[in-house]
Amino acid sequence: MFEGAFCASLDEVVKAVLDKQLTIGQAAKDFEVSRETIRNWVGKEKRRRSGNTEQARDAAERARVREMERRIAELEQENAFLKKCAAVRHVRVGWLSVRRSSWPARMVPPVRPRPAPPP
Repeated sequence: MFEGAFCASLDEVVKAVLDKQLTIGQAAKDFEVSRETIRNWVGKEKRRRSGNTEQARDAAERARVREMERRIAELEQENAFLKKCAAVRHVRVGWLSVRRSSWPARMVPPVRPRPAPPP
């Protein structure tokens, strides 16, 4: 974009305004560059630092897509596991057909209250 000493002074001007808290008017006087030019340079550098440039947005979008693809793969694995569990839930044991979800409740004998002791 820019070459040589001009590029170095551009960086100096922008750093002076952003890092050293010089005003744009003071930097324009010190570096003998118009205020509007410095304002444009500073605005471009602020956008670059904050990530509002096209490259930064593209990188953020790619990262978001990667995260979504990872999440989709994770959900597909969970879904496959749940399908296998549902297929195993109903089992035939010899002549008896049993649903696994009912095993603990039906296999345990019912609890009956004890009679009160005589007085």
